[in-house]
Amino acid sequence: MNAAGIVEIFDTCFAQSHATRLVGGGAEPLYLPASGSDTAQLIFRDDYASSALHEAAHWCLASSVRRQQTDFGYHYIQSPRSAAEQSQFYRLELRSQSLEWHFSQAAGVAFAVSTDNFAADATLDDELRCLEQDFTRQLDRQHARTRAWLDTSAGVRAQKFIHALSMAHG
Repeated sequence: MNAAGIVEIFDTCFAQSHATRLVGGGAEPLYLPASGSDTAQLIFRDDYASSALHEAAHWCLASSVRRQQTDFGYHYIQSPRSAAEQSQFYRLELRSQSLEWHFSQAAGVAFAVSTDNFAADATLDDELRCLEQDFTRQLDRQHARTRAWLDTSAGVRAQKFIHALSMAHG
């Protein structure tokens, strides 16, 4: 499934009910809450299907309070990140990347762990590689917790999106 198809499915699921639209073409991902008569915009990078699914995961995990804040109220640390900053990044990304994996499975989109640290200093390579391997193991364990979360009232939006992606993907 391509990004345009994901946008169409997301908007069908949530544009009316949650006044939120998924928008491609961003230089960087960004969430802009609704303002006045403008709907909220969940902007993903360029036209990448994986970026659309990743940002949708963040949105589905965000509480109603967080969805009223730009970028859900989180401060983004730009690349390059130190090993300590990258470790913190992985800690914060565990749930969203697991949910993205579930979305990817439903949509038939290849999933790859996102390190989002492209400009890291070469001297950190070994330490960052170890962090990424550890994150991948944690992510594998997280999938069962994500499946359980999907069956709760907090997972309703994500479950709706997974169902719609699955129906479209076949």
